[in-house]
Amino acid sequence: MESQTAFVRDVADNRNTLRSQINQFSEPTSMPYTWNSTDTQYAALASIVPVGLGIASSLGTLEGGRYRRHFERSTKPGWANFDAALFSHTDLLTLSPLGYASYLIFKNGGGFDYTDTTTALGLYGTSMILVASTIPLLDKGSHKGLAINSALLAATATATFVAFRKIDERASWFALPFAVWSVLQAVLNFQLYQLNSRDI
Repeated sequence: MESQTAFVRDVADNRNTLRSQINQFSEPTSMPYTWNSTDTQYAALASIVPVGLGIASSLGTLEGGRYRRHFERSTKPGWANFDAALFSHTDLLTLSPLGYASYLIFKNGGGFDYTDTTTALGLYGTSMILVASTIPLLDKGSHKGLAINSALLAATATATFVAFRKIDERASWFALPFAVWSVLQAVLNFQLYQLNSRDI
């Protein structure tokens, strides 16, 4: 009788041990969030490209700047009849937080060892390349090129927001203004292309 009781007790103990081991692997684990001076330095480095592109856009609205020249010589839709500085300064404001957001994705997404993190940062990098490519298009005054570039940028910026949101919700909120602004810019550049028939 005692041997049967001991056997039942052993089976129960083994079942509890097995259950705790299964729970250990099935329950989601959360990374402890820590931030130190090294993270601040890396976030600042990650901000160089988007902030630099934003500053370049803002400088382009100075007298004789590429952004101002392009905007002033174009026929604009009625809803966009604003000073060029409004658009370029909005570029700066929406681009500036992206470096910090991208570092949050890299840090909290586990780096390039994870496919979703690599994909998210790849989309972000593609967006930055498309932003940089607007500079030669503005110099050429190509409404068609800017319309195509803006459409691609709106797509990658929106996809970046979605990819960021799957990894770190806080980072996605920093990316949201740029995604919305990119869509508005795509609409504007498409209408500029339609209204300025010399490119058609």
